[in-house]
Amino acid sequence: MGAIRVVSGTGTGPTTTAAYDAALLSAGVGNFNLVSVSSVVPPGATVEVDGTAPDLGTAGDRLTVVQARAVGDRVAAALSWARGDDGRGLFYEGTAQGPGVDDEELRERALREAERGLTAGFDRRDWTPTGRSSVAVAESVPAGDTDTGGQVGADTDAGTNADAGADTDTDADADAGERDRHAAAVVLAVYGDGTALV
Repeated sequence: MGAIRVVSGTGTGPTTTAAYDAALLSAGVGNFNLVSVSSVVPPGATVEVDGTAPDLGTAGDRLTVVQARAVGDRVAAALSWARGDDGRGLFYEGTAQGPGVDDEELRERALREAERGLTAGFDRRDWTPTGRSSVAVAESVPAGDTDTGGQVGADTDAGTNADAGADTDTDADADAGERDRHAAAVVLAVYGDGTALV
């Protein structure tokens, strides 16, 4: 059996989907088609925490994953796992979000949820875990804060727009203000390498 890699990422964007895409890219899996599975770690598989995924294949390949995913203004995602003496184990996801809560508290809430689920999963199966591990990440965009630290991707050269004969600076300013209204956090357990879909 091969390796299961635990990777994580965060991102922001103008829509929830764009923020999720940014988080996947941050984790190194944004150019793959993700196929979610429930939570079981097969005996013989190794679990490695990589942070960002290494080269796992070609863009468009299929990756099998267990995924903790949170999208909103202030979010955290966590993945906890444990194995029994015989090598089989479980992953459990946790998420948290909330206004007025700092990133550390969000990570702790997501971890608690993942840990509660993991305990319940082992109890239901009458398996005894021999050790536990967890990864949690958080991202936030404070409510009403649309300052992206500059006009990312916007053409701020007034001469360029004047030459085009249209006033697009106003549109660019408005678009830049909406650029990072949503946040996303992901933690994924990636089973093996990518495989071709076609």
